[in-house]
Amino acid sequence: MTSWPFAVLMRRIGVVGDGLSGLSAALTIAQFGIEAVVFTIEEPLGGRAGPISTDQNDWLFDQTPISWIRQGELDQVLRRMKVPMPTRRIPISRMAIVRNDSRFTLPGRANFGMKITGPLAPEWPDVIRSARKGELGELTELVNDAVTFLGLLTHLDPARLNPQTLAKSVINMAWKDMPRVPLDGWVGASGRLLSATRLTDISIEADGPVTGLRTNQEGVVDGIRRKGRVYPVDGVVLACPMKAKHRILESSGIDVSDWPQVSDRTVHIRWLGLSGCYMRPHYALWDADREVLAIDYGAHAPERVPSEIADAASLIHCIAYGDSEDASERIESFMDAQCAGWKSAIRFDQSNPAMRLSDADVLSNIPFDIFASSGIYLSGAGVTGDGPPGDEAISTGIRAGRAISQS
Repeated sequence: MTSWPFAVLMRRIGVVGDGLSGLSAALTIAQFGIEAVVFTIEEPLGGRAGPISTDQNDWLFDQTPISWIRQGELDQVLRRMKVPMPTRRIPISRMAIVRNDSRFTLPGRANFGMKITGPLAPEWPDVIRSARKGELGELTELVNDAVTFLGLLTHLDPARLNPQTLAKSVINMAWKDMPRVPLDGWVGASGRLLSATRLTDISIEADGPVTGLRTNQEGVVDGIRRKGRVYPVDGVVLACPMKAKHRILESSGIDVSDWPQVSDRTVHIRWLGLSGCYMRPHYALWDADREVLAIDYGAHAPERVPSEIADAASLIHCIAYGDSEDASERIESFMDAQCAGWKSAIRFDQSNPAMRLSDADVLSNIPFDIFASSGIYLSGAGVTGDGPPGDEAISTGIRAGRAISQS
C-alpha cells in the first residue's frame, strides 16, 4: 500500500450572503467538488426571498412580490434540480390602473377572432408592436401608466425602468401573457435551494455579520473575519447587499473609492391579510395618483392563505413609492378608496417602512470579477443587470460560483 507523505486538502470557499444569489453560488461551488460555507447574520435564511417575519403564521406573503418568469433563470435551475416551482398564470385583464379613483382595466393579448376592448384598446396593438422591436414611442398618459405598471410588476424598482426593460416587461406580460404567481411564494424558491444545500454538505454559519476579510502576503484572501475570529478560506463570493459589500471590502483595506455611491433606497410596504375578497375582479392595481402598487394573491392563490378562509380572502401587498413621509397615509387612502370596509376584515397586518430595493446605481454595475486577483468574486446586488431580480440573483450567483471554482 502506498502511503502519501501529505494530505490533500479540499479547497474551501466562503459565500457571504444567504439570498438566492448566495445560495446559487454555494450550490455551483459544491458541484465542482469544493467545500462551500455560507455566512449569514441570522435565521431565517433566504435573504429577500425569506419569510417576512420569524413568527409562524398561515399567511404566505412575499417580501418583494414580483412576478415569476417561466423559463427564467430561477425556473430553469429548479427544474434541473427536479423541484420545479408550482405557479399559476394571471390574465393581464385582471390588472388595472387607477386614476381619480376609477379603474381602467388592461387589455389581454388578442387571440384570433378576439377583439381588444377597453380604454387602452386603440393604442395597445401599437404598444405591442413597438415593444417587440425593443422600443417604446410616444405614449398617452394612461398607456404610459400601463407600461410603468407592467415594469413594476416585473422589477418592483422604478430605478430599473428604462425603455429597454419596459419593452421587455410589455412583451413578457402583455404579448406572451406570462404573469405568474409562485404558489409556494418566493420563500418556496429559497427553501428549495436551502434543501439542496443540505443534500450537498454545504455549511451554514449564522452568527452575526462578517466584519472583514484577511489576506496573505500575496494579497489573496485566506480568511473571513467575524466576531474576532478568522475562518480560513481559499476565496470569497460576496453575495450580500451592496452596502455590506462596500463595508466588508473597505474594512479589509481594499480600495472601493471608484464604486457607485451606495445609498439606502427603500419603499414603504404593508402586508394585509383580510377575510373577504377586496380587490376583485382585479389581481393587481397601480394607483398612479397616489403612487401605490397593490397586489392581491389571495383570490388567485388560495394555497397562500389560512385554510378556513381560503375561498374568500385577500392577501394584499401594498407598496408606496414617492415621498416616504406620507407613504403610510397614501396606502390607507388607497385602501379606503378601492377596498371599502377593509379595516373590519383585518386578520394579519404588518408593515416595513424601509423595504430595501436596489442599493446602488443600477446603471453603473460593477464587474463581478474586479477583485479576482485577490480571490474575491461578486454576485447579487450591484452586479445585476436589467432582468427580473430573482433571475438576476440566480444568474450572477452561478457565474461567480463557477468562476471562483475554476480559478
